Amino acid sequence: MRGLAWSRRGTVWLLWWLLAWKAAPGVFSFVSFPAHVYARPFAGLRVAARLRRGLPAAPQNGLGDEDFTDPMARVNALLIESNFSVSLPSAHPKTQEVLCHGDASLDEDLEAKEEGGVGRDEAEEEDDPSAWPPPVASPDARSMAYFYLSSVLRLEDSAMLRITISYPSILGLSVNRRIRPSLRCLRDDLQLSPDAVLAVISKQPAVLQISPHGHLRPKIRWLREALVVTTRQLASIVSTFPAILTYSIRENLEPKVDYFQETLGFTPAEFGAMVRRFPSLLSLSLQRNLIPKVELLDEHLGLDRPALRRLLQRVPMVLASSMEQNLEPKVYYLRAELGFSPDQCARLLRLSPQVILIPLDETLIPLIEYLQVDLGFSIADVRRALLRFPRMPTYSLENKLKPRIEFLETSFDLEPMALRNFLCAAPQVLGVQLEDRLRSLREDLGMSDYQMRACVLGLPTVLTYSVHNNLIPKIQYMMDHTASTRDEVLNMCMAKPSVLGYSLEKRIAPRLEVLRVILERDDTEPVELDLLKRVVGMTEKTFINWLEMFDPVQFDFQQQKQDQWDFL
Repeated sequence: MRGLAWSRRGTVWLLWWLLAWKAAPGVFSFVSFPAHVYARPFAGLRVAARLRRGLPAAPQNGLGDEDFTDPMARVNALLIESNFSVSLPSAHPKTQEVLCHGDASLDEDLEAKEEGGVGRDEAEEEDDPSAWPPPVASPDARSMAYFYLSSVLRLEDSAMLRITISYPSILGLSVNRRIRPSLRCLRDDLQLSPDAVLAVISKQPAVLQISPHGHLRPKIRWLREALVVTTRQLASIVSTFPAILTYSIRENLEPKVDYFQETLGFTPAEFGAMVRRFPSLLSLSLQRNLIPKVELLDEHLGLDRPALRRLLQRVPMVLASSMEQNLEPKVYYLRAELGFSPDQCARLLRLSPQVILIPLDETLIPLIEYLQVDLGFSIADVRRALLRFPRMPTYSLENKLKPRIEFLETSFDLEPMALRNFLCAAPQVLGVQLEDRLRSLREDLGMSDYQMRACVLGLPTVLTYSVHNNLIPKIQYMMDHTASTRDEVLNMCMAKPSVLGYSLEKRIAPRLEVLRVILERDDTEPVELDLLKRVVGMTEKTFINWLEMFDPVQFDFQQQKQDQWDFL
């Protein structure tokens, strides 16, 4: 009952105040209110609240009372007043607060600098209207960070939504004292174009939260010196991975640089090249990612420090692979399932570092199963094939390996066992465009189908030799120094295909010069092709023994006798 009485009494007093205000506003002349205040019911209550909070009796900039009490309404009124067509999204209360009232704590460092005097870059410049970033001339809605970023710089809606939700404090920054100096720092110190600067901000808005002169510029200078990179190279790193500018030098970047250079032995230039190749390397945790993965590669794959450095230089992204889902299962599969020793694992990764990045379940296991089930490889055959052609797992099984194996089978009419033996002997032929290579052997080298089949089956690796840089010079050299025709040399190669596998500079030419000496022939006299065929295939020890027992007179007699039989 007492509450009801007080409620009735309050209602009566409220009505009395209302009538008094409407009927005789001059009675309350001890307070100077604007005229528009008396035109609204209950306006006096709002004004009294203003006065108690130490605020002006009426809102500024022509805004009404409800515009002041509702911050978002105040922003919308500013939009209408400035003829903006941008609508403010619904945001977190903290975002609304910094939108409408700003966040003075974010500019304290700049204000302190201004009190002690600022340099040319930190002072507000007299901006050219055509300069970039565009200046803000009047303190209207355009001077608010949100509308400057969205409507003046025209950041995409997705970037603005990310800023509004994840980085609301940016919206309270001063445009002229914080945002524009940060943009100018990125533009000048990294020599980025305006579009590239906006791309950096869109990817990593937190860059705007960094003091441009106290932290951003010194960090850019430190990165350039620590990574031994040029300004253009650092700009490429930052464009790819802008978050690098938000990391603490002392707590984050320096320990990682020291670990790679002092513990692993990378030079500054080598480490800088790794970061250029994989900028996200510096985002990995030193204790949770880098050190455990390096220890795994070192202990279980037999990689010493030089081999480990070569691996990381070629595929630094291996350090971003998951330990539980990628590296540990792969190491177990290579060691336990396929039986690779640590030295063999090290050789495999040295020849083809990309193997460590190949998905195990989607790529490596299906390839091994195909070799074993469809082609009849044993585990030992698989190991030999991978060590002879380490890049095999990097090829698509369905799009490259299977079509090339089928092409070999049909082109040379190979039985399953012959196909298996062929691939065990030279798995590297699967890395060659076989159709083009056979066409070149036929058209450029002049081989017949019969000669080509005999040479390929006798020396499968001949398919991996360059026709123009390897085979044609060998054939031409033997033609010139043995006075033989092309067909005679090709028939000799068909009878002994291994001749094509020897080096022209290290085996064929030196052996032929030795034959000239022991036969006492000058450069103009040819050497018999059959004699060259016999000595080219000898080992060094066998060739020396043969030279000690060689009798030129007996050889000439036997050669003359053979010539007579050939004549008859």
